[in-house]
Amino acid sequence: SVLRALAEQGFMEPTVIQVRTLPPAIMGRRDILGAAETGSGKTLAFGIPILHHILEDKLNASSNEANHCQDNQEEESESEELSEEEELMESDTSDLGCVQVINNISLSSQNTKDMSNMSDSKLYALILTPTRELAIQIKNHLKAAAKYTGIRIAVVVGGMSVQKQERLLNLSPEIVVATPGRLWEMIQNGNSHLAQVGNIKYLAVDETDRMLEKGHFQELQNLLELLNVNEKNKKRRQNFVFSATLTMVHSQPQYLKQRKTLKITPGQKLQNIISVLGITNPKVIDITNESGIASTLTEARIMCTLEEKDFYLYYFLQRHKERTLIFCNSISCVRRLAQLLTLLKCNPLPLHANMIQRQRLKNLDRFRDNPHGVLLATDVAARGLDIPNVQHVVHYQVPRTSESYVHRSGRTARAQKQGLTLLLIEPTEAQCYLRVCRTLGRSKDLPLFPVVNNALDVAKKRVVLAREVDQLELASRRSTSETGWFRKALTDMDMFVDEEDVPRQLDDDEYNRNRRLAAVKKKQLGALLSKPMFVSSVT
Repeated sequence: SVLRALAEQGFMEPTVIQVRTLPPAIMGRRDILGAAETGSGKTLAFGIPILHHILEDKLNASSNEANHCQDNQEEESESEELSEEEELMESDTSDLGCVQVINNISLSSQNTKDMSNMSDSKLYALILTPTRELAIQIKNHLKAAAKYTGIRIAVVVGGMSVQKQERLLNLSPEIVVATPGRLWEMIQNGNSHLAQVGNIKYLAVDETDRMLEKGHFQELQNLLELLNVNEKNKKRRQNFVFSATLTMVHSQPQYLKQRKTLKITPGQKLQNIISVLGITNPKVIDITNESGIASTLTEARIMCTLEEKDFYLYYFLQRHKERTLIFCNSISCVRRLAQLLTLLKCNPLPLHANMIQRQRLKNLDRFRDNPHGVLLATDVAARGLDIPNVQHVVHYQVPRTSESYVHRSGRTARAQKQGLTLLLIEPTEAQCYLRVCRTLGRSKDLPLFPVVNNALDVAKKRVVLAREVDQLELASRRSTSETGWFRKALTDMDMFVDEEDVPRQLDDDEYNRNRRLAAVKKKQLGALLSKPMFVSSVT
């Protein structure tokens, strides 16, 4: 049934990580620690064994129920024979009433149905991920693979209705895919289906190295303590641990180096994960290359000042108009770039942790549907997301760790396709860039990205004009909103509003002058944007 569903999706041959993982996971029931480059099929590498074993478990449970029912039927027939003999023996003397009580009646069909329901209500597997989008993606992949199995899968993540997730859990799904925070919250609130979490038979933790970093995901530490409190359940549980950077150890930040702390080795990192998760029978499968990135990925860099980053980013988006994912280190950077690129008619779609979940998912869908889409994201989009045909990844800000660089870059060049990743590096980021290179074993700098200077000059004029428009509009919005907020706060507290205390608001003349100037500059910008940047088409 699983193979049939996979075939319908066009998966006729297993990937390398699946070839190495499926035999020991299915036939040997081994715990798996898997490291493979992004886009290599890790989700099905742990998803197929989990589905297979659940089907086996349910089949065995049904077989045991059938044997139990057969025993009951044999006992029932013996009981009926005895009751007939007793009735004949007592028929002459039993004339006292019209009601006869017969003990040990077995309603076999009803019992079978009840036991089936009990089996179906069991929670077999838990899959943990660091981000909501990754949890939803894994649920969708497993649901497609489980199409003909009858296995139910539910997702439990923050940012979505708790009541809806409660209703889904009331259907008793065999597999729950979750982020640690919302899962722990619902366990604490006493959800009856999640009360079985300590007895699960299969546990998968995706992007484990990030999730197990000290100080991150305290709820995950609480969950692991709950999962491992029963030694017997811990020993019989099968564990799956997967990440593209499972065996990668990044260089320490400067402030930690000053404390003379020891750098852990990849072997020690794996041992820590084994210990924390309570793994007893591990098989390590590492098919990553030394750099941790796909062989089909082209890497490049641009050295520039902080002010010039916007010029080069806009230049790149105009020269390479295929689907592009831009990563920033902060939400404020995403918001600023979104406003600037909107003025430049690049139609960016933002994605960060402070957005409501519905909008995050909507922007992801829009990005997937647009072959020329531009997604502006923080690292919430760095790990695990499978967005087809992302041609380019731009690191607007240098990632803080080599793991982040590998995961970000892994959004392109997936499934043996070509891709390009570009780093924009300003002087204060040079040390961070060198640290990433050292961790990835690079003895040489990344190649410089070629730039046509005439086209770059055109890009600069447009970006400078867009910045001026943005500043004028921002000043007007900020003046109005700050004054309005201050007045409202004083009024709500029933305080007297002294005009001297109110933040200065632009007077009507100044406000109108800014609006007119912004409109003029917008018109000038529109005229510039209507002209092609490149005389001949460049691919």
